[in-house]
Amino acid sequence: MAAMTVASKPATEPPRLTAPPRRKNYNSEEDDVTLLRQVLLDRTFAKPRDKAMQHWDILAATLVASPVFSRSKLSGKNTHSHMNQLDQTHRGTMKKAELLSGVSEKVTERDKLLDELVELHDDDRGSKNVRSKKNRRSANETRQRRLWLVE
Repeated sequence: MAAMTVASKPATEPPRLTAPPRRKNYNSEEDDVTLLRQVLLDRTFAKPRDKAMQHWDILAATLVASPVFSRSKLSGKNTHSHMNQLDQTHRGTMKKAELLSGVSEKVTERDKLLDELVELHDDDRGSKNVRSKKNRRSANETRQRRLWLVE
């Protein structure tokens, strides 16, 4: 074997790229439970659409002020987005659970809160749909009366 000479060794190490530290996402069950409890208390999904983001901003500020919540920075938009993600994931889990008959599953506080929120959210959507149908029906009846009076 040939002996290595000093000239064959690289003078410096190539620079290693280090990734910047990632920000902390919602990765704790405690933060999710805190968020779900606050949404259940505030019923943000039932607020008028024109002021929805204001309510989500208020909810986010409440969470950040809470000593139980681990994040120090949070926006209403992020809170709303994460809540939607939790909702969609839970609905998918519920569909899969319906197919598994007779299988016992572990139910956490997070699951119970999500069940309740999904039910309330669906009820709220249903009542809004009923109201909009009634409004459309009354508008159509008024239009029909006007046409009848004109004839």
